[in-house]
Amino acid sequence: MKFEIPEEKLERLNKWCAEQDEIAAEKQKDDELLQQLVEDVGIPLPYYGATGGCLKYIFIPCSIGMTIRVEHLFTQDVIDLTDDEDW
Repeated sequence: MKFEIPEEKLERLNKWCAEQDEIAAEKQKDDELLQQLVEDVGIPLPYYGATGGCLKYIFIPCSIGMTIRVEHLFTQDVIDLTDDEDW
């Protein structure tokens, strides 16, 4: 089975991801240890660890269509990209 986010949903997803990154970076500004890392190594905020991953993609196939959600693991916010019109 192949899971894909439709092209028409990518712009919305990318905008949401940028908003979540801004929220995460703002929250991380208060972390003194992380600020020291940023200054010493030059790592930009937001920082999501060695792997750089912070998104969980959730695809739930069902009999009437595909539910698509993306969760930002730092902010805990979720965007629902399900296209109910296809159902």
